[in-house]
Amino acid sequence: KPSIRKKRYSLQPNDLVKFKDFIYRVKGVHSYGKQVKLEDDSKNVVNTNISHVELICYGKGLKFT
Repeated sequence: KPSIRKKRYSLQPNDLVKFKDFIYRVKGVHSYGKQVKLEDDSKNVVNTNISHVELICYGKGLKFT
């Protein structure tokens, strides 16, 4: 039986977020949406808690306020 992801987390891959005054792209979300993996322009990867990042723009270009 294939696994179907029913829950969508608040951050998805390719979203732009601000973390420590730098802009990162979300590479992935793990630990049930509590941790996020970020990647900058030079391909450096940072793992952090989702509460430490601020959403700038969704990966699809849409942002709802």
